[in-house]
Amino acid sequence: RKLEEGEEPPKTAAPADKGTKVQLAPPAKPVSRWADDLTFEEQLEDFLKMPRRGMYNRYLVLGKLPPELRTGENIWRLMQPVQRDIIQVEMLTCFGKPVAHIALRSATAAAAMHRLCEQLHPTLTVAFAPPRRASMTLWLGNVDDFVPRKELEALLGEYGDLKDGLRYLPSRTCAFASFPEVADAIAARNSLYGLEVLR
Repeated sequence: RKLEEGEEPPKTAAPADKGTKVQLAPPAKPVSRWADDLTFEEQLEDFLKMPRRGMYNRYLVLGKLPPELRTGENIWRLMQPVQRDIIQVEMLTCFGKPVAHIALRSATAAAAMHRLCEQLHPTLTVAFAPPRRASMTLWLGNVDDFVPRKELEALLGEYGDLKDGLRYLPSRTCAFASFPEVADAIAARNSLYGLEVLR
């Protein structure tokens, strides 16, 4: 379903396939041209053109920043309830305006911070954003029981060897795929982002 770069997860054994007959049909060509050497403007424009844009992920961009919120430390202080989930605040210029790109521990934390900004800081703009940096690990969200594990692993394997196969976290309905090369993870993400598996 949704694929993107993610943090390193704990190792967990994958559940057995349940014989479900569901086909994975990736797009014929990549849906994204994301690369970590693109400017933030280029990454953001690419993200906004992708199918199912606005899907939850663990990255946010804050805009309309007043002068007192133009440092990562001050933004971190303002986000009291979600501080522990903030991994990085990167101050950037986007289309000539100061913005903050924020990486959080999870999509759930990003959604909580998004709500917090809308409710308590309505003068700020907040939106989900693309990642800034590449990783060898992809996060796969909404990996329900009916998703065919072997087919999903084979599909990801078309982009490069998977280190240790897929690691599933059934309690969080997600999985992680680690590739030996960052370029392989980028190719998989750019081709499969937003892929849905339907029964």
